[in-house]
Amino acid sequence: MTVTGGFIEQCEQEQLHLSGTIQSHGALLVASEANIISHASANIADWLPDDQDISVGQPLPDGLSALAQRLKPEPGSRLRFVNAPVDGCHCSMILTRSKDQSVVFELLPVEGSDPEQAPAGRLHHFREFASNEEIQRAREQLTEKVLQASGFDRVLYYRFRQDGTGEVLAESVGPAAQGQYLGQRFPASDIPKIARDLYRQSPWRTIPDATAGNIGIFGREDTPPDLSYVDLRSVSPVHRAYMHNMGVVGSASFPVMVAGELVALISCHASRPLRLSLPTLNMLNDQVTSYALALKEFRTRERMNLLSAARSRTDYLKHRITAEAGGLVQNWDGISKRLLEEFEADGVVLETGQELLQAGLQAEPETLEALVAWLCSETNERTLKLSDHLQADCPDMPLSEVAGAMALRFRRADGLDGYCMFLRKEETQEIAWGGRPDKPPEDSQGSLGITPRRSFERWLETRMGHSGPWPELAQLKLYKFRELLVELLH
Repeated sequence: MTVTGGFIEQCEQEQLHLSGTIQSHGALLVASEANIISHASANIADWLPDDQDISVGQPLPDGLSALAQRLKPEPGSRLRFVNAPVDGCHCSMILTRSKDQSVVFELLPVEGSDPEQAPAGRLHHFREFASNEEIQRAREQLTEKVLQASGFDRVLYYRFRQDGTGEVLAESVGPAAQGQYLGQRFPASDIPKIARDLYRQSPWRTIPDATAGNIGIFGREDTPPDLSYVDLRSVSPVHRAYMHNMGVVGSASFPVMVAGELVALISCHASRPLRLSLPTLNMLNDQVTSYALALKEFRTRERMNLLSAARSRTDYLKHRITAEAGGLVQNWDGISKRLLEEFEADGVVLETGQELLQAGLQAEPETLEALVAWLCSETNERTLKLSDHLQADCPDMPLSEVAGAMALRFRRADGLDGYCMFLRKEETQEIAWGGRPDKPPEDSQGSLGITPRRSFERWLETRMGHSGPWPELAQLKLYKFRELLVELLH
């Protein structure tokens, strides 16, 4: 289910990192690699001592210059100071290295409106997970800990699915929260790719008051500074409308990063303005990072176990193919049954380069022709294609019992090309959405032109024409099987 394409395009085209404005609860200063001030927010004079010349084109004051020298040269490097070590400066400060090697100073109030910070001894540091059930318990613990330490009304564990949609896997709520989102799905357009890319570059994103105005940034040139790594970055008008429609005024989000991948967000909502202090942000970030590291260890161990098991099963198949008379073709019945079980598929198609073998769910000739064209649309022979909705993903797909496929090409040792496909039947699904995702965006009489949907009430979709989703680890199994085919078919 998707929203109108024009709305998605508007979201993706917003240059969020080049907004030229910041949120009003802080101030901003940008200095070039040569320590010359290139940009400053219009309120910067309210945050620094009167005796310091903070003018665009002037050198950084000595105290700020000394801090800038301590910042590592890698883009995205950060330094955080709860009390900035600069004479006469009473604020918290975050320094960030931009992609062009400039240094961004974010000046923030020392205190926040959050409750007293929870004692460190009460924080939960996650250890190795032993099972998916233990991971779910950890998600619930994490959202509850963040709720208690931050004072928000609601905290969600919002997982990103392979298709870009989001799903709430854990939720903790306070007495002021109304309704619930647990188990509900949200369309990919709610957090477009451009916003997800920015989440990857920052330890948190806070919006203390979505109703507050913005502060302009002025500079030596008309080009605004790159605010990709900057939490003070102003809020998109589309996102302001989205928050308003949800009844959210204050928010904070913490990305869950695993091996460089954005897998989830810890999303915090309040129906009132709420600004977290830097110590609380640091504490919550440490809590989320602890969970992410434990999740990474579990995934790494799971992957290693899978590869070990895949090697064992590949050795078995190799033995069946090489040790028994007739090889692959004569033993296809037994081998195909093993493959269907291993890949949890309804059908399998194997083009060896010389013969076409099928078992289980059969692909009609016109269906197979469309699938082969879809698979071969990529020039890279190692490309793996997978879909749980072929009617949408595969061009010229005819009506067929085949609803999903996972396929990979290979080249034999003798130069002949082949492919392997696993097929799945349609599986009727019921999905609970947080609001109807296919409802057209609302017309707006303001400058936005269109605004996000207004309703987030639970809406149940009965989904037809889809197969069950292919698990990520199944792709590893297919690559291992491909290696065996390349080795044996010559």
